[in-house]
Amino acid sequence: MLKTAEIWAIHEDAVVRSFVEEASGQKSQEEAKRVRYESLVMAKGSSGSVFVEEGYVLTPEGIAIVGLYGPLAKFGSYYGTSTVRARKALANATNDDRVLGVMVAIDSPGGTVSGNKDLADAIGKVAGVKPTHAFIEDLGASAAYWLASQTSHVSAGEMALVGSIGTYMAILDASKFAEQKGFKVRVIKAGEFKGAGVPGTEITDEQVADFQRIVDELNNHFLKAVSAGRKLSMSETKKLADGRVYVAAQAKQLGLIDSVGTYEAAYKQLLQATNQKRKPMSNDKPQAATLQELEAACPGASAEFVLSQAKRGATVSDALGAYAQELQSQATKQAEENARLQRELEEARQSRTKQSTCGAPPLLEGGGAVGASAEGDPIKQWNQEVKENMKLGMSKQEAIRDVVATNPELHQAYLAAHNKRHNREF
Repeated sequence: MLKTAEIWAIHEDAVVRSFVEEASGQKSQEEAKRVRYESLVMAKGSSGSVFVEEGYVLTPEGIAIVGLYGPLAKFGSYYGTSTVRARKALANATNDDRVLGVMVAIDSPGGTVSGNKDLADAIGKVAGVKPTHAFIEDLGASAAYWLASQTSHVSAGEMALVGSIGTYMAILDASKFAEQKGFKVRVIKAGEFKGAGVPGTEITDEQVADFQRIVDELNNHFLKAVSAGRKLSMSETKKLADGRVYVAAQAKQLGLIDSVGTYEAAYKQLLQATNQKRKPMSNDKPQAATLQELEAACPGASAEFVLSQAKRGATVSDALGAYAQELQSQATKQAEENARLQRELEEARQSRTKQSTCGAPPLLEGGGAVGASAEGDPIKQWNQEVKENMKLGMSKQEAIRDVVATNPELHQAYLAAHNKRHNREF
C-alpha cells in the first residue's frame, strides 16, 4: 500500500488510482501495460531478432532498451519498476561491448524520491560514455521525467504528458477522528520533532514547517538535475516546477523535450547518434609509441631498430610494419649467404675429387694398389680428404661419408691399401 508519509515525486492521478485499485483488490493496469510495451519495444525499429539480457533488451543494431514502466520505487512492486534493478541494468549495458547506445523507454507517473537520484546519476554517467536517449510514450511525469532529463536526447509521443516537476508529502492528521472515537494517542519521545506525524496525533504548524523543509531540500535536487540535464537556468526551471504536466508539443516549446514523434523515429535518431560516435574525428592523430611499447611490440628487435622507430615517432602499428620488413630483409640476406656457402662447399668437393682421382694409383683386378708411394699413398690421401672436410665444419662421420660419396675410387684404394697393410684379403 502507498504510505502517506513517504516523499513522492509522482503524478497525483497515479497515487489515487493505486489507492482505488489496492482497496478494491484489483491488480494495477500498469502491469498489463508494461507487458504490452515490452513486446512493442522489442519489435519496433529493429531489423532482426532481439536478445533479452539482464535487465535490458539488446537489438541487432547494438541498442540496449531499458524500460521504466509504472510507479518507480527503490525495490519495485508487482505493478512498477525497481530503480535499483534499473540501475543494475544500466551498469550491465555500459559494460557490454556489444551495446553502442541506450534507449530509456518510459511510461511512468514517477514514484518515490528514495533511490531516484542514484538512478538519475547512473543515466547521466552512461550518457557520458554511450549515446543515451529517452522516449516517453504516454506519460513521463515527476520522478520519471527527472530520469528522462538526464539523457542526451528526449523524445515523446504526440499524445504524451510530460513534466509534473515537483515533490510532495501527504500527512494525515487523524487527531479529531481519534477524539471522536474516544481515545487519545500519546507519543513518548526525546526530541521536539521525534514522532511527528504518528497517526492519531495532532500535526502542529511547527511540524508542518519542518516537513516542508525536507520536501524543499529534496525537491532542490530534482530542480538542479533538470536544470543541468536540459541546460536550463535555475530560474527557468523553477518556473516550470509547479507540478503541471504538458502535452508533448508544448513540452517541446518549453524545452522539456527535444522532439515529438513515434518510437521508430526516436530509435532511428539514436542509431544516427551511434554512427556518428563511431566516426573518427578528423583532427585525431595517432599517438607515438613509447620505448617500452615498441620493445614489447617487437620482441628480439635490436636496440638500434627500436631507437630509430622512436626517433621517427612511430606508432605501435607503424613499428610492427617496419619490423616485419626488417625481418624479411634479414631472412633474404641469410638465404643468400647460405646459397653462397653451399656453392663454395660444392666447388671444394669437386676440386678434392679431381685431385684425389689424379693422384690415386690404378687398381689391380684383385684390388691391390699399383705403385703406391709416399706421395700417392691412398691412406694418407684418404685421411687428408677427411681432415679437409672437418675443417669445413663437418663431423668426422659426415666427413667420411662425404669422401665415400664424392671419391669412390679413393675409397676403394684406401680399403685395398688398409687391408694389404694388415695382411687381409679384400
